[in-house]
Amino acid sequence: MMNKTLSAVFHPILTGDWAFAGQAEISAPVQGLAGEAAIADLMLNPDAIAELQLKRHEFVGLYLYQGTLSNTHINTGQDTDKEAKQYIQGQYLILDSQTLLQMQAGSNGAGLLLFAGKPIKEDIVHMGPFVMNTQAEIQQAIDDYRAGRFGEIPL
Repeated sequence: MMNKTLSAVFHPILTGDWAFAGQAEISAPVQGLAGEAAIADLMLNPDAIAELQLKRHEFVGLYLYQGTLSNTHINTGQDTDKEAKQYIQGQYLILDSQTLLQMQAGSNGAGLLLFAGKPIKEDIVHMGPFVMNTQAEIQQAIDDYRAGRFGEIPL
């Protein structure tokens, strides 16, 4: 179980363990993370085709926040036919990470977030902005917030 009471650490990382099919892998070492996770914000030009190999990740999700995508092959693990599917802004897909992700942006392009990693497989309790493992931890976080122990944001 991760210790959520430690001080937060921010690492600005511009590259990660991502690769476009047929291209050299881009990677940058990241140290001090509590888990295995990656997030990529991808912008695809109009009608652009992209292929991503994500086999090293146990979980992969895709959130389409702008435009449309069609699949040349987007396998959500529930697709039984090979017919092209259209995905629209606001959709979130859980993907089969063991299959090559092939996608094509619509005529206005596409913006998407890719989330990849290893699930922590722990209980999750949430209330408002707080996410912990137990109700007691949630209550402690609320008490700490109300007491001003989260610090201040300078304006």
